[in-house]
Amino acid sequence: MKKMLGYTVLLTAAMATGGALADDSLFTPFHADYDLERDGLGSAHSVFTLERGADGSYTYKSVMHATGLAAMFFSDVITETSTFTVTDGRPRAKSYNNSQTGKHPSSETINFDWDKATAVTDSDGRTRKNKLTDDEGDVQLVQLQIGADVAAGKLAEHYRTLDDGEIVDYAAQAMPAAKVRSGSTVYDTKVVALHDAAKGRTITVWLSPALHYLPVQIRQEQTGKKAVTLTLEDISFGSAAAPEKK
Repeated sequence: MKKMLGYTVLLTAAMATGGALADDSLFTPFHADYDLERDGLGSAHSVFTLERGADGSYTYKSVMHATGLAAMFFSDVITETSTFTVTDGRPRAKSYNNSQTGKHPSSETINFDWDKATAVTDSDGRTRKNKLTDDEGDVQLVQLQIGADVAAGKLAEHYRTLDDGEIVDYAAQAMPAAKVRSGSTVYDTKVVALHDAAKGRTITVWLSPALHYLPVQIRQEQTGKKAVTLTLEDISFGSAAAPEKK
């Protein structure tokens, strides 16, 4: 289950090739609970939070752990943390960290240096360097970037992510709008599908304009693997910035 969250959300993440502008309200701090279901393999609970620092940068974090019967066999906790700034109305990655506890602990850290156009990945003690253009980012940040682009009416043709030292390219496709139920609420959503032809993977995202274009649902389907679905359970917003340290 390592990086299941990041993969489903590939969302998770990434820097898009377009130059769309987004409203500041898209980056309103929030706390959201999601249910993750993997066909035939149990469920997990995921908590996403977005916080804004006193310096204007943001921290986007998710924590996932198994629930129900799945918790009897999988006790790991997967934590992903993305830090970013907003440039021309869109998120630009600063750093990414993925840590997994349990029987097989693992970790991955990525630091993005846009002045030098390079990103350095440290994965379980192995270091790799990648050349950056203007569109790469981490696997978790892409959902915020897609939301910003959809809000601006300018979906990028491709979204590129840096994952375990490799650049992964997703072709983006706007799908027909749809209604999605979350608990007792039915949301009108904008739908985007991301296609990774090399791995036979499609990730579909249902974004709610009423929730600052955050995803109500995300579904990953891949040839030869069980489908994974992430569905919103509850969300709350807050706009206060972190107090400045003195």
